[in-house]
Amino acid sequence: MTSGQSIPAVERLVSLTAALLHRRMTKEEILTQVGGYTGDRSYATASRMFERDKALLRETGVPLVSRADAADGQTIRYWVDETQWSTSTIRPTPIQIALLSLALEALAPKGRHLPGRALTKLRALSPMSIVEADVALTTSLDLTDPEDAFDTLADAIAAKQEVSFDYLSARGEIHTRNVQPWRLVRDAGSWYLVGHDTDRGERRAFKLARLQTEPVTTTAPEAYEIPAQVDTRISIGHREAITARLRVAPGAAMLLRRHGTLVGHEGDDDVIEVTSDHLLQLAQDVASYGGDVLPVSPPELVSGVRELWETAARYAS
Repeated sequence: MTSGQSIPAVERLVSLTAALLHRRMTKEEILTQVGGYTGDRSYATASRMFERDKALLRETGVPLVSRADAADGQTIRYWVDETQWSTSTIRPTPIQIALLSLALEALAPKGRHLPGRALTKLRALSPMSIVEADVALTTSLDLTDPEDAFDTLADAIAAKQEVSFDYLSARGEIHTRNVQPWRLVRDAGSWYLVGHDTDRGERRAFKLARLQTEPVTTTAPEAYEIPAQVDTRISIGHREAITARLRVAPGAAMLLRRHGTLVGHEGDDDVIEVTSDHLLQLAQDVASYGGDVLPVSPPELVSGVRELWETAARYAS
């Protein structure tokens, strides 16, 4: 059996879904028979992975059912209810197909077999021209798997041990961070570590996908106390929603266009407005399109995108 650590999270989720479509399984059967949970992981680590995966599947619309076994009334079995989730009713949009294409591309460097026939079938089901999907997403996908970092940080929180790791900031700079971890929080589809940054002397939040190295513990257990009340919403940067105005080149940034509103034109470009409550994430999204999308307002978005471009230029030179 392949080691559980060698299988990416996306592949493990596909394996879990396929297994539960085939038959009803107990948690123990899943952890010992489904690829991605087996191997050299401990039972506690595999169990935490399964709990997160259950939540992820349900978040993405997979009808995962869990019920007590009729035989003894105690053993819990899991399965995917095919009556609520049938491929015959799927009508993927071009955007969804483009996202699937990027996901397959992300697996390709790992030497995985790409299920091209499945993608072809999905294209055939699309109610719109696939040409629209081809221009919907033209950027490449950097798929970072924070799985190992999550487990290490969860163990550090339980033991109250400080950790150290290299972290990529929103400005594209990498620095070593020393943190007393408090909580792991899921927000807008991403995992964050909330804790006390000992170098800066304040509470900070770190996106696990931006960790550049595996976290390592730097103290003995019980090195600090976790506050009884941790306001994770403030910690991970929720702010009052802002409305950004963007200048978009013809035929570019279809994903941004779908989330925005056309408010005018400037030369050949369209001017759209997008509402967001994550300024840094929006700045990264805008910067990723290069010259095809120019921020107009607010000023903090304009300066944030400019800093990201300047950082990218320094690394490229």
